[in-house]
Amino acid sequence: MIKLPVNPKEPMQKRLYLAAMKRAAVLLWGDDGLNEIARALPDDTREEFFRVVQTDPWIAARHYIKWMYVAHEGPARLSLPKTREYINRIFDFSGGIVLRSMLRMADPVSVTMRLGAMWKEENTHGELEASVEPGGKSATFRLSGSPYTATPQTRGGIVEQYRYAYSMTRAKDVTETHALEKPSTLVFRIRWT
Repeated sequence: MIKLPVNPKEPMQKRLYLAAMKRAAVLLWGDDGLNEIARALPDDTREEFFRVVQTDPWIAARHYIKWMYVAHEGPARLSLPKTREYINRIFDFSGGIVLRSMLRMADPVSVTMRLGAMWKEENTHGELEASVEPGGKSATFRLSGSPYTATPQTRGGIVEQYRYAYSMTRAKDVTETHALEKPSTLVFRIRWT
């Protein structure tokens, strides 16, 4: 039985990414990098990231967002390439071998059709609409109502996660573009050959 979030009005995200974020930090920056991140976090976020919880599958999205900011400003040294690499390693560790194996066999069109439902499975807030463009060589996404649309850093992080996932499929030469359409709607396009 799934335990509901303590505050259902606060955006929540599945806890499964938590261990992946810590593991990726240690891989890229060692224990010193992980400690640097921990020292920079506010108390509530630090406590959330270092406690072990087996029964509650949800964590407040604001904790994930703060963790990403601190990683970008700390061990990544404000480097977008290093931050993207961190996001990619998080995806590797959170997805696991089964997901990566399935992605390698998948065509990008079939992946696109499942992403809206996957967003709902992993996030309590936001709508992700996905459509394949004519010709089947690109997809357009609209993410609205999510805390991840709020800042350039969070928007860039979400888009990189999707770009990287598509690069694991049978798609080649995967690129992305993104822009804020309305105050809370992120529109991004993934292209491939």
